[in-house]
Amino acid sequence: VDGAKIYGNRFIVATGGYQNIPAALKEAGVLTHESILELATKPESICIIGAGPVGVEYAQTLKRLGLKKVYLIEYTDRLLPREEPEISALVKEILLEEGVEVFTGFSATAAMQKEDTKQVVLESKNKKIEVDVDQILLATGKTAATKDIGLEAAGVKLNARGFIEVDRHQRTSAPNIFAAGDVCGLYQFTHYADHTAQIAALGAAFPLFIPFFNREERVVPWCTFFDPEIASVGMRKEEAIARYGQSNVFELRYSLEDFDRAIVDNQARGIMIALVDKKGQILGATIAGARAGEVIHEFALAMQNKIAITTLARTIHVYPTMSAAVRNLSAQYYKVVTGNSVSLKLAKMLATLMK
Repeated sequence: VDGAKIYGNRFIVATGGYQNIPAALKEAGVLTHESILELATKPESICIIGAGPVGVEYAQTLKRLGLKKVYLIEYTDRLLPREEPEISALVKEILLEEGVEVFTGFSATAAMQKEDTKQVVLESKNKKIEVDVDQILLATGKTAATKDIGLEAAGVKLNARGFIEVDRHQRTSAPNIFAAGDVCGLYQFTHYADHTAQIAALGAAFPLFIPFFNREERVVPWCTFFDPEIASVGMRKEEAIARYGQSNVFELRYSLEDFDRAIVDNQARGIMIALVDKKGQILGATIAGARAGEVIHEFALAMQNKIAITTLARTIHVYPTMSAAVRNLSAQYYKVVTGNSVSLKLAKMLATLMK
């Protein structure tokens, strides 16, 4: 490091990731989610490439800041492809209402600098569009920062996408070398990078106890800071059915349009969804609504500790808080899952009382 050699028994690679700008877009000059914050003046128009969390957050924010034209481009068939399809549809609906022009199923194949603007070429399977904008924001995934740091010489293997391969203890293929954060190509969230860093640090500091330090993969919450917030944890419905079968996955739903606090705050546009098995164990949850990023932790805590959703239904929640909607959602278990049991009448009565 700076000409000095550093010796140690164990090392942790935490070099993170960076935005890799495709050659076809470099000529026009592209902003990243970081460099856009350094702009001295507000552009009149922008083309955002990528409609994951960063893309949709910036699309809404920039349009609300007064940009005349905001284009949001996504190569898959929907926005936020990691979320439930109905959540993707809700986000698209809101963005369209706010004046964002959304293109799904399109890729940005080229960009060039014109006199005073940048031109972006968008292509789908059967259509080609050209848009002229002041700025281009690249909001796609990150590439691992592994170049020229000697990983090959150290025996550290990379996967096909160029990220460092690690086991559940954050160990690489090289003895005594660990890795953590975005360089591993797992969930690219700050809080997950922190989690993997803790696992790597514990393993490096206490090697005899490495088998007890395992990375969490099942219960990983995240939030897209849209308006309304979109928060999720665990599996989506398609994943759950693929793993457990249609007959073993039950979907509980609660619309915030029926919830007092959301109505009073004029934030009733949203929904809570939970996926459970027959015994009430939570497989996954999604919230679209005010303070979703805070409320999702109740589901995460329940999943982490294998607390059944019936326990959440029986737990007293402060009224009127957004968290109280979790209790209302959880009570749907008695209708949805026990609907064919001999206790149907009692279950329906209980669910009604919990509204």
